[in-house]
Parts: sequence; structure tokens; C-alpha cells
Amino acid sequence: MIEDFPRFKYHPDPLTTGVFVALKGQCPVCNQQTAYRYVGPFYSETEVEGICPWCIHSGAAAECYDLMFVDEDEVEPVSQPERVSELTKRTPGFFFPQGDRWPAHCGDYCVLLGSVSWNNDLSSLPGVKEDLSRIRARLEVTDDLLRADLCRPNSPLRAILFRCEKCLTYQLVADYE
Repeated sequence: MIEDFPRFKYHPDPLTTGVFVALKGQCPVCNQQTAYRYVGPFYSETEVEGICPWCIHSGAAAECYDLMFVDEDEVEPVSQPERVSELTKRTPGFFFPQGDRWPAHCGDYCVLLGSVSWNNDLSSLPGVKEDLSRIRARLEVTDDLLRADLCRPNSPLRAILFRCEKCLTYQLVADYE
């Protein structure tokens, strides 16, 4: 069994975000017994289950099944094709709210931090205040309603926080499910 969980540049904590579960099984790509299975989204014509994190990290799963873990049509553009390939084929995906895209900033993709709810510090993060204004306008809701929906457990509003690793600006995407 492989012990060291791989580090993904754009999705550094996929266990916390829930796209991997601790469940022993055999990976269909490498045929190794592993302690983790991928349960996140992927885009392929082939149904496959139980891919291990190491086969995602190496790109072997994407090559073996001609799949993407992050839909290329749902990412903001960057100029370097190798970054697009790393995000779409070697990074575990995440279930996004409808109509949102994986953000880019400073010429690279932002790092996924995970789902967030409202707290007093959220709007003080660099870049988030502007995102909240944009989200509020797009959803045509008041600040109070947006705040209430972000605070409410099991709210239909999902918010996901990202951070640019170059300038440490945060990006927030949100929509009703």
C-alpha cells in the first residue's frame, strides 16, 4: 500500500473538501491496493470508480480513461497550456455551484481552499469584498439575504473560496444550487 498522500498544487486538501474518501480498494488504473478512493467529479465517456490519488497526480488516470477531473470549459483562461493540463488532468475536481468557473489570477490558477460560510472575517479577505458585490448583483439579492444564506446551515447557496498563490488575493465563487 502506498503511504504518502500526493500534494496537488491547485487542490491542496482534497481529503477535507471530500473528493477522496478513506476507503480501501484496488485502483482501476494502477491495480494497487490503496487506502483512498476518488469520489469527486470527472468528465469521461467511460464510467470508472475508485481511482487512487496517485494515479490522478501522475496523470495516469486521465491518460488511461481519456478523462478530465476539472472540465476545461469551466476554467478561466491562462496562457500556459501546461497549467491547463495540470488543473484539468492531474488535479482532483470539486463540485462547483452552477455556472461558476475555476478562477485564475496573476497568470495561474488559484488554489481551492474549499466551501465557506459567512463569518466576520470573510469580507475582510483581500479581493472577497469585490466578489461579494459581484455575486450579490449577479444573484440579484440584498447584502442581508446573501449574508443570511451564507450563515444558514444546509443553505442552497454554496460559496467556494480560492487564493492566488502569487499575490495572496482571495477569490469567492457562489451560486444557488
